[in-house]
Amino acid sequence: MYKFFLCGVIIHLIFLSSIFDIYFLSPVIRDLTPQKDLSNPPARRLVLFVADGLRAESFYRTDFSNSDYLGKIATKEGVAGISHTRVPTESRPGHVALIAGLYEDPSAVTRGWKDNPVDFDSVFNRSRVTFSWGSPDILQIFVKDSGRKHIYTHSYTNQDVDFSGKNRTIWLDEWVFSRTKEFLLRNVTEELKSMDKVVFFLHLLGLDTAGHVHKPNSRLFVDNLVAVDRGVKEIVSLFENIFPDGRTSFIFTADHGMSDRGAHGAGHHHETETPILAWGAGVKIKASWKPLENIEQADIAPLMSALIGIAPPMNNVGRLPLQFLNVSQEYKSRALQSNALQIMAQFNKVSTAFYRGKLSRYFRNYEREQSLREQSREIQWKISGKQYREAIEMSSRVIKDALLGIEFYQSYYQKLFLLTVSVAMIVWMIISFQELTSGHLEYVSRVIDSRVTVIYTLLLSFTITFVILQQINFRLTVYLILPIILQFVTLKRWNYFNAIRFRTNITFILLYAAGVELFVLAFFYRFTLAAILLIYCAIESFQKYREGIPKIMLVKWILSSIVLSIFPSLPVIEKDANDLVLLFIGTLLWCIHSFASFCMTIMKEVESRWELTHKYGTIILHVIVNVNLLASVKSITSGEGLNPGYQVVSWISLILALLLPVLSPLDPETRLWALARSFSVPISIMSLSYEPIFFFVFSVNLITWFQMEFQGKPADVNKTFLDRRDFIRMYIILLYIFISFFGTGNFASISSFDPNWVRCLVTTFSPFLMATLIILKLMAPILLVVSVLRTIHTVSKTEIGKLFIVILLICDVMGVNFFYLITNRGSWLEIGQSISHFVIIEVTVLVLLLLFYVTYPFTNLDLVTMLLRGQQLLPTTKKRRKNQ
Repeated sequence: MYKFFLCGVIIHLIFLSSIFDIYFLSPVIRDLTPQKDLSNPPARRLVLFVADGLRAESFYRTDFSNSDYLGKIATKEGVAGISHTRVPTESRPGHVALIAGLYEDPSAVTRGWKDNPVDFDSVFNRSRVTFSWGSPDILQIFVKDSGRKHIYTHSYTNQDVDFSGKNRTIWLDEWVFSRTKEFLLRNVTEELKSMDKVVFFLHLLGLDTAGHVHKPNSRLFVDNLVAVDRGVKEIVSLFENIFPDGRTSFIFTADHGMSDRGAHGAGHHHETETPILAWGAGVKIKASWKPLENIEQADIAPLMSALIGIAPPMNNVGRLPLQFLNVSQEYKSRALQSNALQIMAQFNKVSTAFYRGKLSRYFRNYEREQSLREQSREIQWKISGKQYREAIEMSSRVIKDALLGIEFYQSYYQKLFLLTVSVAMIVWMIISFQELTSGHLEYVSRVIDSRVTVIYTLLLSFTITFVILQQINFRLTVYLILPIILQFVTLKRWNYFNAIRFRTNITFILLYAAGVELFVLAFFYRFTLAAILLIYCAIESFQKYREGIPKIMLVKWILSSIVLSIFPSLPVIEKDANDLVLLFIGTLLWCIHSFASFCMTIMKEVESRWELTHKYGTIILHVIVNVNLLASVKSITSGEGLNPGYQVVSWISLILALLLPVLSPLDPETRLWALARSFSVPISIMSLSYEPIFFFVFSVNLITWFQMEFQGKPADVNKTFLDRRDFIRMYIILLYIFISFFGTGNFASISSFDPNWVRCLVTTFSPFLMATLIILKLMAPILLVVSVLRTIHTVSKTEIGKLFIVILLICDVMGVNFFYLITNRGSWLEIGQSISHFVIIEVTVLVLLLLFYVTYPFTNLDLVTMLLRGQQLLPTTKKRRKNQ
């Protein structure tokens, strides 16, 4: 069966990559030639201030009461507006849009948006020289090519980014301001003063850090904004003194905004709306700053290019916002023409690649292609004839139509690939069902009819010929031939469908399919998870009552199900992350439960001293964690930073919590309770909200369900047949996994990951360590579910491969749904969610399979007994077979 799962991993990786090739192609078009620079630009140099994490609402809401200088600029000396960003609202994609004029390459998602697998052009590349100061993560984005010797970077280290609250966040911005002042006072030569096409970039990270640590509505965030305003004023004054020619342009903006809880990444308007201020050489002075000018974030790149007279970045998709410019009509028309020709060059590249196919002449082409080429040539005639207004209108139409044309040719084969990948997914599900039922009957090799072989050979030959003639790349070729190969494989195993006598009926199949569709609905309406849980609880409770399950156990499961059903409907992204009362209640519940369990152990006179030690130890550990966390929060919020002693206690508690279960020689049910208590420790350490309460209720409900399922039931030795009950159990396992998605964080939203979670463990900016700890917290309930799954496998003696195939079938049906629900239009929040839904479902089985082996020490390893007696807690499959 390992061959089946290996093929499954490969096939699902193909399915996963298909959405990027079908729906989201890279915006980076290669081998382009830049346009010519513009003559007589209004500015020689440009100064770009990017206040990382500053949302428009925080900047404009008080009529500039927190930013006197920038308020004066907006009302009297320049143009103020709102720049609309796109999801993901993260630092890297935002800066790429600002400086390169393109929206993040979807292929960069595989690297967490920290690095772009494809190189791209930028304003910095087009400049004669660029000087930049700020965070290393941002500055290094634009110097990937070692040949870019004209881009100079000056940055602090990641260790200087402090989340403990001890250091003032403005320190990061003061570092940038002071280094910029030092450069201007010491390194500006006469040659630099007379040089044109010069860019100065100041990346200000303080506001982003202040928003994460103190939240955007806090006094400390406002203080940081006041300090930024003061720093910008000093820098601008210095520029005007050192470069007195009046040929300096200034732009102040942000890469993304931030929610009220100090997070970003999603599509809330607080995260997608950022301020944009422009003033200085070549910039219009508006009589009134209201109404605000609305532009797209990518429009800022061609604006900066036009101000200093450089060609727009070659991969730019922004449109020059003429309303910001105070230049002649001739210059506006030439600048917008350069913008239009630059986008037209991208259109020519993709259309040429399309017509390279031998059969393309017989296919439908872009309906506006001919007029688009004629208009792009006519623009120059209009400018030469001084018909500037007509030239500007024509350039605007060319930009609009060329962008639509690029999309047309890049998505030309979209419907064909949608069809072939869909067929491949459906056929794979048939193969999975064949594998699931293969143990029920004697396998008989099927002799495939020669005519069928000829038909499939011709079909494969035709597909390969089409691929060669159209010069389709290898990755896209896979999507065309995969369904043909998979269909041929199913024919050799079709006897399974002819001979099978599976114990099921149409009613069960329909109910099962309806249950899967409810899971799909739950990704859009999370209260559906609560409905599924309550409906199952009602049906199962009646059945278990008839079976004579102890009433105390049944009542505990019913009550915990009712309480657990509340959590999927609670808000996730905007929840209160500072409720210490909820934290205390959650931890107290575990202490009470551990103490009650401890007392019952004494009453039963269990001889295991390790069991007593474990339960007593977890009570003490929870108390220590709770007290230490309260002390840590007080230390951080008081501005003293995290006391090193508190940090050490947090780390020791975390390590002990992960070690305790392996040191407990307990029976399966008690081991699960031990795991639940231990996994609750990292949740308590990294939570300032209701997560501990959720995990307590979740654990009680899950483990009680397991106890009811297997209490008093003899194991069916060597069980290979999966009945309806096995299907239902795997369905419930997935239900618990989906519920856990929204208990300790929203897996489908980047903005729900709060770096404050790890402040009691890590205080400096350490992306890898912080991400690891956050993943540990988010995975705690899933690890518990997988531990239950492993225990089900051990107790029921069912082939684990069969159980995973059932889960795989559920996820594959959901995957087909999400494959067609992916969208590349509409709001960017919807686009991001549609991708994450499909990705989550495609990797669920793979992740569960990996976690199944990761959880081995937690469920099957008894370190104490192994050391003392050389025994294991639970017999492994290999040992069981040997004993038989």
